[in-house]
Amino acid sequence: MLNLDGIWEFAWTKDVTETPNYDSFAAVPGCFDAEGLRFNQRGVGWYRRKISVSAAKNSLKIGASGLHTVVFLDGRKLNESYLAWSPLTTVFTADPGEHELVIRIDNFILDHPLFMDRYDFYGFGGVFDHVTLEEVMEPEIRTLEILPLDHTTGEILLRIETAAPLLKIAFDGGAEQIFENTRELRLKVPDFQVWSPEHPFLHTVRVNERTVEFGIRTLDWSGPRLKLNGQEIKLLGVNRHESHPEFGPATPESLIVSDLLRIKQAGLNFIRGSHYTQR
Repeated sequence: MLNLDGIWEFAWTKDVTETPNYDSFAAVPGCFDAEGLRFNQRGVGWYRRKISVSAAKNSLKIGASGLHTVVFLDGRKLNESYLAWSPLTTVFTADPGEHELVIRIDNFILDHPLFMDRYDFYGFGGVFDHVTLEEVMEPEIRTLEILPLDHTTGEILLRIETAAPLLKIAFDGGAEQIFENTRELRLKVPDFQVWSPEHPFLHTVRVNERTVEFGIRTLDWSGPRLKLNGQEIKLLGVNRHESHPEFGPATPESLIVSDLLRIKQAGLNFIRGSHYTQR
């Protein structure tokens, strides 16, 4: 996997019909309207850079962006999304070698249910999260779902969507297990640790080329009280916006960690992400 974060060529236009003139630079992740001359300005940000691919099939992932994102490769439109703050994955084919990648983002408020003219927060424009590029292995793992079943035994359920005839599965970098023609598996995680607010331990599972983090915990509300891992728990928390006066939703990891530490130091155990996917 190649991380494409860093300084990209940048152009600013008033609308999408203007030809971009890449006479500036911008940081990725970053918001183009968070500060400086474009503070609170509505318009179009064009991010451009060169990429090199060696495989015929590749996957470009934008962790989050908004408000309206369009992806181009060598001038060819590959993908488009109006789902701000959400991941955007673009699988594409290209000849091996160097190509021009452009991510066009506008922050216009449209006559659309997702873009009302009055938010209870400001709708920033830009690339909010990391951008990565990786080769797509064939046949690929299309979806990988992990459901913890028993916090006392470490048993989990894996649901896998793929055309691969063989699955190579490994937990936490350990030994591989090989399974044939399987789309659902019940497995026990070796040397498992239970997840809780006091001990938020995450395991990893790798299925062929896909790796996912997960926590082993169970929730139950069959009685009058919510139970986590069989024990009653009272949720004490806060509403949190992924927004900052200097960075918008492209918040540096250091500030995210600072928020989490403050929440923990206040004796809280719950965060409501208001009102969108957060990093």
